[in-house]
Amino acid sequence: MILPLPTPHIIFWGPDLRQLYNEGYSVIMGPRHPRYLGETYRDCWPDTYPVIFPWMERVRKYGETIRVKDEHIPVTRHGFEEEAYFTFSLSPLLGDDGRIEGVLQPVTEVTEEVLAERRAATLRALSGPRPSSDREVAAHAARILVANAKDIPFVMVFHEEPGQARLSLAAHADLDDRPDPDRWWDVAERVLATGASVVVDDVEARLGQAHHGVWGVPTTRALAVPLRRFDADAGTGVAILGVSPRLRFNDKYRQFLESAARQIAVTLTTGRDARARSEMREREQRMRELLEEQLRHSKVLSAELSATNEQLATRMGELARAKENLEQALREGDALSASLRRTNQELDQFAYVASHDLKAPLRGIASLVSWIEEDLGERLTEESREYMQQLHGRVRRLGALIDGILQFARAGRTREGLETVDTTELLGEVAELLAPTPPARVVLGPALPTVSSEKVPLQ
Repeated sequence: MILPLPTPHIIFWGPDLRQLYNEGYSVIMGPRHPRYLGETYRDCWPDTYPVIFPWMERVRKYGETIRVKDEHIPVTRHGFEEEAYFTFSLSPLLGDDGRIEGVLQPVTEVTEEVLAERRAATLRALSGPRPSSDREVAAHAARILVANAKDIPFVMVFHEEPGQARLSLAAHADLDDRPDPDRWWDVAERVLATGASVVVDDVEARLGQAHHGVWGVPTTRALAVPLRRFDADAGTGVAILGVSPRLRFNDKYRQFLESAARQIAVTLTTGRDARARSEMREREQRMRELLEEQLRHSKVLSAELSATNEQLATRMGELARAKENLEQALREGDALSASLRRTNQELDQFAYVASHDLKAPLRGIASLVSWIEEDLGERLTEESREYMQQLHGRVRRLGALIDGILQFARAGRTREGLETVDTTELLGEVAELLAPTPPARVVLGPALPTVSSEKVPLQ
């Protein structure tokens, strides 16, 4: 009945539920096959008996057909109690007398499907929104991973920090105490050196205490995985992921843990790239604002420069006009100087001629007086002789006065030296030269001053 069927089937027959199964079910039996073929269900499956037997009793007593989907049924088939999932049904089998004599159970193990869906959900969660800093990314990833505690009992993330020679513990989750990084350096360094994952079988010794996960049994194994996006990349850190004590550590399990580590590396790198892009955008924005500010400043300077140029042009025009006026004034000054030189020359000529023409009669008068004195000799009275002396003195003073006039005419071009002038004596000579006719007379005041001056202009 069940032997040719391609899918796993088993019949539990008789009051003690002895097992008869086909080749497909022998895979589920694992190392129990063929030893327990024909043996009782209770002897073969003591670990699942408390779960399955109550359903069998309902089938045997009431004839129910029971259907179960993706049910967690712990089984021991590889030396430990294993997390396994099954979809099956339980149907009554009738004997020759029409009474229920056994139970038919077609079974499909869906452990791989359940694990795959659970692990895919974990990887999807890792690829969700990302925090900003590396430590926040690592802590966020650790929390997501241990949310799937059936696959990953605990997490540690070691990551490179700028300026540090060794990896630092960036995050950990589902550990009672903070792990001692010194107990894990050798593993981390070996992973980075080889670029390959390393299985750690002495978890309890490295943690310093037993770790009990969701199953209540010690976690004895972990996988140390390099954090890198691609196999050719150099690792930037190491993720140490606990391995479930209720699952076989096969290639699919290893691939899942390595994919989780790769996703952490992608998240870290993407976060760094995003931060770098954000910083670049901020720098570009600052540069743009700076350039705009410089442009505004340049426009202000350009306007100020234009105004300054206009003022400079106006000033240059004023200076040009001032230069023209100055040149005109200079030309007029040159003309005036030339005219003044001509006037001075004419004045010099006039003074010379006047001096010559005035002095000639004076010389004649002086000669006549001398001749009169010689001719009359002793016959001159004292009064006449005094008049003659006065006439000589006046002739000399007139000569001196003519010389003084000539010098005064040259004033501003030539100057005589200063001398001490007795104003009483000077005024006396002027009065004598004037020779007022009585009753007019010149009266000089007493104690007239003595001054330092040019005598002729003062006279």
